[in-house]
Amino acid sequence: MANLENIERIKLWVEALESGEFRQAAGALRKIGGGDGLLEGSGMCCLGVACEVYRRHSPPASGVEWVSQDNGVATFLGAQSMLPEAVREWYGMNDGDHSRESTHPDLKVFNPRLMDDEAEDDEAEDDTARDVTELATELNDGHEYNFKHIARCVRRTFGIIEGGEHITEPDSMES
Repeated sequence: MANLENIERIKLWVEALESGEFRQAAGALRKIGGGDGLLEGSGMCCLGVACEVYRRHSPPASGVEWVSQDNGVATFLGAQSMLPEAVREWYGMNDGDHSRESTHPDLKVFNPRLMDDEAEDDEAEDDTARDVTELATELNDGHEYNFKHIARCVRRTFGIIEGGEHITEPDSMES
């Protein structure tokens, strides 16, 4: 059975993606600019928004913050382009089929697979086998889906319908 607390956290991520609050960027969790952080090209990728939701819901004393780097990006818990392990665990995402581990030996990062609501496996024999998953970074950077589109993919992956109800027990959640 899926942990409902994790589903509620996934809903927070979906709501943040749909909110219009975040400027979308590609290639890093968070791109930064000058003093106001709003230079051309600054913003967050979809996983950066997930990290920001985690940061906002962490206890103030935890000290969880973005760290600016000289290369124009900010890292989060040491990660630059994928979810740090602590964030993956907070959302309750598996580290199996729905993620990818970094080759960096000291840092485990994850790139969850999301159901692409536009792609279909044409060779599938039935509708349930037609679901195609893509890495979150590929939807954001490669396909250039906007945040609202990515939010739909997250909803589909985790069985969350419009209005926030949880309708299925998603495979990607830990028991």
